[in-house]
Amino acid sequence: MKEASKKVFKKNRFIQKGLFLLCLGFFFVHFLISLIYTLPKQYFPAKVSELAAGYMYPSFYQGWSLFAPDVPKWHSDLEYRYYYQGQWNDWQSSSCFPGGEGHPVQARIAQKLNHYLTNQLRDNLYYENKIPQFDKVVTQGHYRGAVYLVRAELKKLNQENIDSLQLKLNVSYAPKPGSGAPAELRTVEYPILSTQQAN
Repeated sequence: MKEASKKVFKKNRFIQKGLFLLCLGFFFVHFLISLIYTLPKQYFPAKVSELAAGYMYPSFYQGWSLFAPDVPKWHSDLEYRYYYQGQWNDWQSSSCFPGGEGHPVQARIAQKLNHYLTNQLRDNLYYENKIPQFDKVVTQGHYRGAVYLVRAELKKLNQENIDSLQLKLNVSYAPKPGSGAPAELRTVEYPILSTQQAN
């Protein structure tokens, strides 16, 4: 009887140690990723920073502007269209997918995604012979995230068997306060993406 209880005790101790080490490992990885996300991006490879942002942003990001107002310098809206059964549909805004109107999280996701896409264009879009070059843009995580978001919504609408997909970002830049100038509108159409590329 004593030997049986000793075996049970050892087994329980083994499970407790395993759970403790598993939790400790999770917290170690979590705080390591938090540190990578918080430190300046130049300290880490782009892929590592991108993975850290992908882990931290959806659940842990807090968009505080506690000490000073962060006046928006632009407003952007992501639109999409797709080629299906021999024709392109009209451009549609990603902030109001059919069937998702009024969803509390969807508008925030679209707003944040638009913000990051605008920054991506600013940092990675360049021109050769006045032709925009998207090679540095379409490899970035937020562009791929936008494609994923659109395709996931199309899948809900039973439109996943599309032939091609195209995104467009409309950016309205705010004029300087007091200038009286109208907002400057800039539209950037991303390259057409075949479904084979998007998969």
